[in-house]
Amino acid sequence: MTDNSAKARVLLIATAALAGCAATPVYPTHAGYAPPPPIRPRYPVLAQASAPTGGAPVASPAPGFEQATQSPPGAVEPGPTIQSSPLPAVAAAPPFAAPPAGAASAYAPPPEASSPFRRAPTIRTRTEPGKVTADGRVVAATGMFRDYVVQKHDTLEAIAGDLDTTVDALAKANRLRKPYRIEPGQHLKAPIAKAYVAKGGDTLSDVAKRFGVSVGALADLNDLPSRDRLRSGDKIALPASFHDRGPVREAPRIVREPVL
Repeated sequence: MTDNSAKARVLLIATAALAGCAATPVYPTHAGYAPPPPIRPRYPVLAQASAPTGGAPVASPAPGFEQATQSPPGAVEPGPTIQSSPLPAVAAAPPFAAPPAGAASAYAPPPEASSPFRRAPTIRTRTEPGKVTADGRVVAATGMFRDYVVQKHDTLEAIAGDLDTTVDALAKANRLRKPYRIEPGQHLKAPIAKAYVAKGGDTLSDVAKRFGVSVGALADLNDLPSRDRLRSGDKIALPASFHDRGPVREAPRIVREPVL
């Protein structure tokens, strides 16, 4: 067998094999078999349009869809054309000329911009020295008396001891004679032993602090309002139970005030 015969035989076998693969296979079916209906897609399908002669079929758009023009792959679509306007010319600044010597400057600072927010004021602190009050003199209360109402079981000796005076001073002020009979409810003039001489700016409260008595007792004794400001030279009668503590001194205080 020649080589050409062998090649022709191989070609014939290959052709038969290809023809068998291209044929539609036939499968055995049983009696009553029916093929299932074709499945319809739920999305729009492009209909096949007639193709030009000698070419592949072209898909036509389905009803209700517009066909968009597409660029071929890899193509660059041109962008919108932008027209640039030329920049305006800027005039050159004139050269700076220095003002002549001695001439007043025409420069005026710009007005200060108003702000809706107020600037917090600057606070300044200062220390005020402490004041000294009720620093007047204590003198003998000559010719000063207080009213005393006699109580039950009172004696002239007991009254004199309580009011820091003597029996003779009580008897002389009230023109009493021995044996010095007094009755409950009787008013006696009791002499005052000591008095305070007020200075300008003193108050009844300051005097009460210095001598350790209440403001009410001092006001009743001198028949004065409790908030009365004393005048310089006034004599304030002191009760017999007073205790002189010296002038009233206030501590220094710090005062905070805004700087205008």
